[in-house]
Amino acid sequence: MLRESFLPKLDELHKYTSHAIKALDEPELLKAGFDTVAFLCKVFPEHYGKQLGEILPYLIQCLNDTNFSKENKPIIFLTIGDVALFYPNMIIANIAEIFRLYEMAYLAVKTLYDTKQPENIEYSEILKENLIDSLVCIIHGAVYSDEAQGQKNEILNL
Repeated sequence: MLRESFLPKLDELHKYTSHAIKALDEPELLKAGFDTVAFLCKVFPEHYGKQLGEILPYLIQCLNDTNFSKENKPIIFLTIGDVALFYPNMIIANIAEIFRLYEMAYLAVKTLYDTKQPENIEYSEILKENLIDSLVCIIHGAVYSDEAQGQKNEILNL
């Protein structure tokens, strides 16, 4: 009942979510925005997809941007994992780029850990955990989805 009464407000909420995920100078708001996107994917999978059409490319852009705050990148990976669970077609359409970003992030985890600096090691552990959680979601949501059946060999070869 509450869920249905909230549906008409999704478009309005999307305006605030879009603003939050672009608040690069406000890390708490940025993280809250990514958390909200992930939550909306889970709770309203059949209704939130149209908003993701603009959000997913932005998430990929943020991960590609070397000037984007590294502290916020782990939550972006988790958000992409949530998208994969509920909108596999969006992930499949960008799978090569997404896997390239995961590979770069894995190399960053290794490089940061090898520095032996406590703050780098702590960040590398957080990033590694989020990468693993997100990849599990991608495997379950996108790679083994009905939508991916025709492309499974190509995806698995990446």
